[in-house]
Amino acid sequence: MEVICGKKTFYMNAEEFKSMIAPYTTVAVEIGTGNGKFVYELAKSQPETFFIGIDADRSSLIKYSHKIHRKPERGGVPNVLYVIASVENLPHELDDTADTVWIVLPWGSLLRGVVSGAKSILKNIVQISSVNGILKMFISYSVKYEPVEMEKLRLPALTLEYIDSKLTPLYQEEGITITERNFLTNEPMKEIPSKWAKRLAYGRKRKTLFIEACIEKEVPP
Repeated sequence: MEVICGKKTFYMNAEEFKSMIAPYTTVAVEIGTGNGKFVYELAKSQPETFFIGIDADRSSLIKYSHKIHRKPERGGVPNVLYVIASVENLPHELDDTADTVWIVLPWGSLLRGVVSGAKSILKNIVQISSVNGILKMFISYSVKYEPVEMEKLRLPALTLEYIDSKLTPLYQEEGITITERNFLTNEPMKEIPSKWAKRLAYGRKRKTLFIEACIEKEVPP
């Protein structure tokens, strides 16, 4: 898989990756990490967990993928890795790895995939999950603020009825059981260490959907 370190990239094989995560208790992956701030901040507060940020836009990953390699007193953290990939083509080196999969305020094809229950997207999430992994998502858009993008991406209105009647069965078919779904106000979003979460939290009043789900899959041979 392609790993980024500042302005340089290199390829890491499965053996090298397994050796890197071996000392850690758990592994967490954020798909669509953007600039990588979310996993960077969590990694600082959870040294026992190895964090992986995935994004297809390599330019957005330059800052934090460089910062993690600094000395600790200058912001360096050893338990983060940034991988260049899209949700449509997640590297197989990550298969059966993630105890927690995060998707924080996605956009574009990732957003479309998770809110429509696209089989290919859900299968890829399950692919990288460990046995009995957890999926956590924050999703925010509305016809009031993003009507053009909703039409462009053909996004449904976010309601609990839609989640329960349409999304839940589609997720269940792929082994993902939604266990929690609720709407958050601006206030709790202030605690999410993400650039976009902060913009939403301190902007206009809106609701953000939080979904948590259990991922069930067979034990790999």
